[in-house]
Amino acid sequence: MTNFGKLNVSNNNFDIVRLLLAIIVVLSHIRDLNNNSSLLLSLFSGDFAVQCFFVISGYLIIRSFKNKREIKRYILSRSLRILPMYYISIAFFFVVLFFFSNMSFFSYLFEGGFRYLFFNSIFLNFMQPSLPGVFSHNPHISAVNGALWTIKVEVLFYIAVPFLVVFLSKFKKQQVKIIILFTLLSALFKWFVCNYGSIVGIPHQLENQLPSVFCYFLLGGIVNYIDLSKISQKTKILFFCFSAFYLIFFKQQCGYDVFVRPFATAFFILSICLQRMVLINIPNKIGDLSYGIYVIHFPLIQTFIALGLYDDFLLGFLLTLFFVFLLAFFSWHYIEKPALKYAKRFN
Repeated sequence: MTNFGKLNVSNNNFDIVRLLLAIIVVLSHIRDLNNNSSLLLSLFSGDFAVQCFFVISGYLIIRSFKNKREIKRYILSRSLRILPMYYISIAFFFVVLFFFSNMSFFSYLFEGGFRYLFFNSIFLNFMQPSLPGVFSHNPHISAVNGALWTIKVEVLFYIAVPFLVVFLSKFKKQQVKIIILFTLLSALFKWFVCNYGSIVGIPHQLENQLPSVFCYFLLGGIVNYIDLSKISQKTKILFFCFSAFYLIFFKQQCGYDVFVRPFATAFFILSICLQRMVLINIPNKIGDLSYGIYVIHFPLIQTFIALGLYDDFLLGFLLTLFFVFLLAFFSWHYIEKPALKYAKRFN
């Protein structure tokens, strides 16, 4: 077991880190969807932020199920955490964006709208990412919400956790070695796709799908099987500095980086989340806005681009941040938080 003890909102930095990661994703999508080459915005990597999200999920979700192996409770709590806002956002933008399409409702529905609702509802967003007549003139892509692909991956992570935890429980003394083995196999798959996928006909998109990204989730979860009290503070600081140096100065590529980056990312982000020297807590009146920001921001940026608000980039930028935070605040207090309360009451 780790030496972190019981986690609560006041003795870790998970909430503030997830908020900052969500903001990084927003900034990277503002840049990409506007084809903006700003040096400042180029500093924000959406890929890095998503990888960190996967690490954090691995730590928290595996920890949760490992400590309380109640499958019904697990399914209910995980479902009510992500599904209500996920489906509401899909339905909300489906309705709002109808007014951008210049089509009759029946044409809107039967020429892509129904497919959009169906495939997005079962997490196959790539099958119908766009709505008919919507965002077709936006400069980058016409997808309504290109950020939702990670929700599919998260759901698959959730499905895998009970099987993984039960499997690992059969090998008390080999758990860390098994997780590292699975991690390397995941990284090896990504390396193969990256270098030889085009030769054997494997879509390059699998570089950022399962099983390629499973390594990040696993390296978040592995901490729950390590006694960190046996690792000296000096060693932890040394590994943190190495991880930070690597992530700053080495770019993602298809060689050794595929194997090194997951370890560097996991150590870097979990060190920040779990250290207790500097704790930053988000006031309850604000709440946990990270998921709402993540789910809402992409279609909002696309909408503001279509409206021409980004013709004045600063105006579009400021309006995006304002409305993203406003809608995320509403999402947390009136959708996500009540759903979580219901899950706790039901359990």
